[in-house]
Amino acid sequence: MNPVEKQMQLGRSLFELNAATFKRLVELDADSFRTFVDTNRAFMERVPEAKDVAAFAALQREYGESMWEGAKSAWQARGEIFRDSTTEAGELFRGAFSPDAEEAAPEAKPQSKSRAKAAA
Repeated sequence: MNPVEKQMQLGRSLFELNAATFKRLVELDADSFRTFVDTNRAFMERVPEAKDVAAFAALQREYGESMWEGAKSAWQARGEIFRDSTTEAGELFRGAFSPDAEEAAPEAKPQSKSRAKAAA
């Protein structure tokens, strides 16, 4: 494959990778938003159950922990998506700029002393 074709293929591959990564991020954000809304709805339904300040504070603490865990897991998933995308992009670049196996010259293997004497 000539260098121009490699560059064209790299551009196509990177475009497809970026589109797939963006789609995964949008899906993650949509899921995170749904979880956020569901969590808020569930805790708002429980607010009338808190009859005193201690119960209300406990409910707020539980709500904060739940929101933190949701945000933390979303950020971890986002990080994994970016890590996977970066790794794949690196592989694409290495493949585009490394010589093909058929174009690479075979490396000369050092001969042992006995084989060199037999050849002479």
